[in-house]
Amino acid sequence: MQLILFLFFRRVLDWLIGGAIGAVLGYCVPHVLGESPQTASKAVKQIAREAVGAPELLVEYRYIAAKVLIVRRNPRALSPEVGRLTFGKVVKLVRKDKDSTLVLWTDKESGAEIQGWVFSRYLGNFN
Repeated sequence: MQLILFLFFRRVLDWLIGGAIGAVLGYCVPHVLGESPQTASKAVKQIAREAVGAPELLVEYRYIAAKVLIVRRNPRALSPEVGRLTFGKVVKLVRKDKDSTLVLWTDKESGAEIQGWVFSRYLGNFN
């Protein structure tokens, strides 16, 4: 029973953190897109840290550091495309494999959780 409760609350906490960061960045990112890449990345990091309050909660999360990032079904460059993510979108790390990372995010339109592989170099760290 304790394991079930732990898993449930862990899932709720992930949802709350991702939602808080996503909501704040969704509002602020369009304002920093015209800036230089370094300035925009710095602003995204600062905004996320302020939104969450505790930097250790951001360890499992990354933001998209490219203007548009293609998400693929497998960790290969020619793998079928699952979706595209834009600068500032928050994703949760699932697994890292060499130059690729398996990420998870929630689609705003459908509410579905989607996972796929991206090139790690296009993910920004909040810390």
